[in-house]
Amino acid sequence: MKIGLKYIKEEISEILANYFVSNHSYKIDKKELISSITETKDFKNGDFCIPLFLISKKININPANLAKLLEEFLNINHLNKNDTEKIKSESYSVFDYLEKIQANGPYLNFWIDKKTIFNNLLNNNQENIFHEENLKNYNVVIDYSSCNIAKPYGIGHIMSTAIGESIKRCYEYLGANVIGINYIGDWGTQFGKVLLAFQMWGEEDKLEKEGVYYLYELYVKFHNEEEKDPTLTDKAKSVFQKLEDKDPYYYQLWERFRNISLENFDKYYKLFKNTFTLIECESKYGKKNIEEVIRILELNQILKDSEGAKVVFLDDIYPEENIPPCIIKKSDGTTTYAIRDIAAVLDRWQRFHFDEALYVINIGQQLHIKQFKGVLKKLNFPFANNIFHVAFGTMTFSGQKMQTRKGTILFLQDIYNEVYNQALELTKEKNIAKDMEDTAKKLAVAAIVFSILKNQRIKDIDFDFSKVLSFEGDTAAYLQYTAVRIKSILNKSSIEPMHILSSIDILKEKILKEKSSLADYFYQKLLDIEDKSAKEVVDQILFELFKFDQIIIDVIKEKEPYLLSRYLLKLAMLFNQFYTKVKVLEGENIDIALKLAFIDKIEKTIEKGLFLLGIEVPASL
Repeated sequence: MKIGLKYIKEEISEILANYFVSNHSYKIDKKELISSITETKDFKNGDFCIPLFLISKKININPANLAKLLEEFLNINHLNKNDTEKIKSESYSVFDYLEKIQANGPYLNFWIDKKTIFNNLLNNNQENIFHEENLKNYNVVIDYSSCNIAKPYGIGHIMSTAIGESIKRCYEYLGANVIGINYIGDWGTQFGKVLLAFQMWGEEDKLEKEGVYYLYELYVKFHNEEEKDPTLTDKAKSVFQKLEDKDPYYYQLWERFRNISLENFDKYYKLFKNTFTLIECESKYGKKNIEEVIRILELNQILKDSEGAKVVFLDDIYPEENIPPCIIKKSDGTTTYAIRDIAAVLDRWQRFHFDEALYVINIGQQLHIKQFKGVLKKLNFPFANNIFHVAFGTMTFSGQKMQTRKGTILFLQDIYNEVYNQALELTKEKNIAKDMEDTAKKLAVAAIVFSILKNQRIKDIDFDFSKVLSFEGDTAAYLQYTAVRIKSILNKSSIEPMHILSSIDILKEKILKEKSSLADYFYQKLLDIEDKSAKEVVDQILFELFKFDQIIIDVIKEKEPYLLSRYLLKLAMLFNQFYTKVKVLEGENIDIALKLAFIDKIEKTIEKGLFLLGIEVPASL
């Protein structure tokens, strides 16, 4: 068993839950206790704490008095630690990782033992000794990206892709079996409009030359003409109906449009290093699948007629929310994407038996997801409550929101080219990289992805071209630069990387004879530094390194990659503080080796975190 912050929280919660039963006849859910544990706002008051307001009310004890009781109880059970013995032993208890437990008013505060963390980090060659894959045999389906054919890769879809890709990588990091599905939108009445538009106004040479951008131009033109001539709407529906019936002309043209679109999407999927497990299309679920869903709805007697359409009423599922019925078939006989989503999720359940199914879709689709999920609940499918809408807001540019039908949208190509050109100019101007083009690509991709992932996903984003490549502040470039800077320090050292660990082994032999530890030796060296705040910075860094897995767990729990983004920004800031206070490359070789090994752990953590966000670190900056 590897002891990380998650395990410590669980064990403390278990101990306290038993205490409340034994001493106060109060049964509290262990999960409730775990969720109440939070980080302290000031690290001087400990690393994490348990607020006792609610529990004290339940057992009728003053919260400050309860904190004192718990402090005494836990300290009696606190094991006396001997650093030398811990180095020799691979067996640790929870209390070996705790330095102090203390009441602070109505809070019970905990201090992680930083020396234990330090000794573990530098006594092990693993990338993260505290990492444990605790989601083994857990199946997750993530539906993300999901571009629509006949439109270039839009900025809304890069938001879905960035969020979905990061969540996918985080689940995989924790050992889950993840099926990431890029579910391409290639079916529906809107494609009847594109087909009709090409039939009416299409030019072969422009299609060959401009590809998907020309198809989008036709789509916008159709929308404008449709406002003048409403009969075009019914004509487009008729064309889509023929497409559903596999009319040879429309079907072949539709396949051609789809291939042109996928070629455009694939260029950016490769550039952004997306790792879809499967790329599937909405059209996969044709008449046979639709008929099967309708049969299920009819057998369960929930498919009803409403103004010529076939619908499922959801009043009983959402009695207080006034949710409109889910339309399954329109009055003109065409199907909706609700029924295709139902067909798709039934198919995915049969194939993957998922524990969770996530839909990374804009907040504007909230009603659709609720209706689709409501139908599944009404059918009593066991997985209905395991479907989650990972909603996100919109992206604006100088405050202007993009709208597809009006043709005012900025495509990913526009955004990427602008940022890439800025990055390339930056690398040339400052001569900051050997491979300028590759570095500019990584900076540009990172700038776009991080601008999405650095905030809560539900918040709207205003993309600022003038700030995204800054090497200061909350940007990807700042994190990339910090990682490259640490690598540069490691490379500049007179100690070859392969000799760092052997130097530490020599140091371990020396200090064990003195009945000390690596941490004692390291901290003593810190005390010799004129700036006494260096130790505080090291303590904070060690806690951040220790809690990396807990951050990923929180990302998964909240479906919020921004938690990882904020963590990395804090870790990078702490490293830069450390580097200004501690002369890493000065001192005896053994001392230098210890400092290099320490900052190497920081770099590896930053780089791993960036990878989980979908960001690469350039070779040089």
